[in-house]
Amino acid sequence: MILKGASFVKKHPQLFAAFISNFSCGPDSFIITYFRDIMGIKPSVSLELDDHTADAGLDTRTDAFLDVVRRFRELEKEKKVVEKIEPFEPAVVLADDKNGFTVHRKGKEYPLQHPDVRLLFPSMGDLGTEAVSAAMNSLNINAVPLPEPDESVLKIGRANTNCKECLPLQLTTGGLLKYLEEEKKPQEVVVYFMPTSAGPCRFGQYSVFLRNLIRKERIEDVALLSLTNEDNYSGFGEGMTRLAWKAIVIADVLDDVRSALKTLAVDKEGALRTFEELWDNVLAALRKGESAVINKALKRTAARLSRIPLQCALEEAKQVAIVGEVYVRRDRLSRRGLTDWLAEKGFVSRIAPINEWVWYVDYVIKKKLWGKDLTRLDRIGLAVRRFFQNRYEREIKKIMERSNLYHFEMTEVSRTFAFAEQLVNPRLRGEAILTVGLALREILDTACGVISIGPFGCMPSRVAEAILTEMMTMEGKRAVTPRGDRVLMLDGKGPLPFLSIETDGNAFPQLIEARLEAFCLQAARAHDKMMAARSAAHP
Repeated sequence: MILKGASFVKKHPQLFAAFISNFSCGPDSFIITYFRDIMGIKPSVSLELDDHTADAGLDTRTDAFLDVVRRFRELEKEKKVVEKIEPFEPAVVLADDKNGFTVHRKGKEYPLQHPDVRLLFPSMGDLGTEAVSAAMNSLNINAVPLPEPDESVLKIGRANTNCKECLPLQLTTGGLLKYLEEEKKPQEVVVYFMPTSAGPCRFGQYSVFLRNLIRKERIEDVALLSLTNEDNYSGFGEGMTRLAWKAIVIADVLDDVRSALKTLAVDKEGALRTFEELWDNVLAALRKGESAVINKALKRTAARLSRIPLQCALEEAKQVAIVGEVYVRRDRLSRRGLTDWLAEKGFVSRIAPINEWVWYVDYVIKKKLWGKDLTRLDRIGLAVRRFFQNRYEREIKKIMERSNLYHFEMTEVSRTFAFAEQLVNPRLRGEAILTVGLALREILDTACGVISIGPFGCMPSRVAEAILTEMMTMEGKRAVTPRGDRVLMLDGKGPLPFLSIETDGNAFPQLIEARLEAFCLQAARAHDKMMAARSAAHP
């Protein structure tokens, strides 16, 4: 409705727009950009209010705006204002029954496997992006993982956004633009993979924003490939989907393995060199795409890793669960070295897996909590996919359990929901219910502490923080634990070790660093109590 109003004002000769927003409004962070694009050269003003806003500042901006409007109208009367809009047709990706997807640009069509087409995957942690790209390579697709974002990527992203959008958009935008500026070849057609999602999370606007940016900046030979969670990201063929799923699970598991090595290996540098060597072998197997080859590489990896000397067994180690928004919890720049810092303090980081989101979407579609109505054939297809996803996940995790660096556990979204459905309505779309459920499920189970991390101003993260701040106690854990689940009983009634962090890409302020120090002390004490309670239960 705001944008419809903006379009009306744009066409009306006597109307000029003032966009009034409140501080850190999630929807407005994107809408303001669209609003300004609609206005073009016609003057407008944006006013952001909070309870600290001074009247004098608003008066000054409003007076300046009215002066600009008066001058604009004078120039219009003198016919000195002309807005030229030259036509531009960006490249597009269309679904094709024969080839899967076809890229259309300048009147030509290219299958996704064409040598001039390059499929870019935005960084979502180094291992996950590399693994999915390698799996796509096995299908003769020239897939390339973007490197993990650095300060230069963040700078480019901020320069091309209004800086009020969430951090993942700034990083994925900056990553694409940096690639186009530094690495794109003249004949190359770039397809940027940017899935979408419905719900209160702003993720659904990423692909819209990027398409508008491509059109506004007249960027040629760049198209977006967007799949939606409404049908569990159906669109790729079954073979491609299964390979991508294997890649995601492998990356999730090996990320946990690497985290364990950083903390527990006697020779940490040597262990990480070994890990990198083994990871290259796994990527080579994924590029071949054959299940037997992939499993063989995983078995060799697990066997080699199992011989690395450790300071203590994984079951005895202090473990911290990192939950929250799916992008920033996996992105090193967003985390600002959090996992490395925890490793130095002797904690193994267990980061919530990427595959959790895929299982979440499947669960809500299966339970008809939201999503479009699927045909009977679609539901049968999803059931078949569910069967193979479960089979591959179990197979991969069972193999990697032999490394002694991974604790086998299936990603059971139904169990995560059971810990949170009393606190968050399952029909509320997005990660809030996953963050709440997984935090309460992990604490005192495998984790002695939980850190929830999300982008600055992220609504689902703030909802989860509000709930967990109240519920992260022994009483809260006991109250939400489903019937049949055993709860480890600890003495005391104080809060359990929990910390919520918002990140905007900058270094954590001293307040967060102080809270992290206090969190580690609490988590270490909780770990000692957990070990003592388990020893008493199993002498």
